[in-house]
Amino acid sequence: MDEGKFFSAKEEMPLLGLSILVVNEDLGSRERASKLLEEWGALVDKAEVAIEAIEAIKRYQYHAVLIDEEVACADSEDLTGAVKARSRNPNTAVIISGSLMITRNEAINSGADGYIEKPLDEIELLQSLISSQQQH
Repeated sequence: MDEGKFFSAKEEMPLLGLSILVVNEDLGSRERASKLLEEWGALVDKAEVAIEAIEAIKRYQYHAVLIDEEVACADSEDLTGAVKARSRNPNTAVIISGSLMITRNEAINSGADGYIEKPLDEIELLQSLISSQQQH
């Protein structure tokens, strides 16, 4: 075995064991984010609209919830508050990804633990998820 190619599971799959809900009405964006998170070892559930996200949170305790700012049937700030209120785990990290329709401060003030601007930067997403889990 080439020792230079040996990595620990944590290096290859830095999100191993984390459960994440991806909330995004755009199928392509939802699938791309989900595939990336799964490659990093996360268990991923998906929701297209706010009501699906709220129902999922009632059924399962996620480590993180990624909410696109343009989710149908809800303002992303309102959905963030609903996620925090309905989660059985009050430390659920909620990250709002967005363009500039809402500011970073507005996202944080609405209860989000993080904010990532579009287009989605993979390294920023990974660092944000790891950081949010270390805080909780």
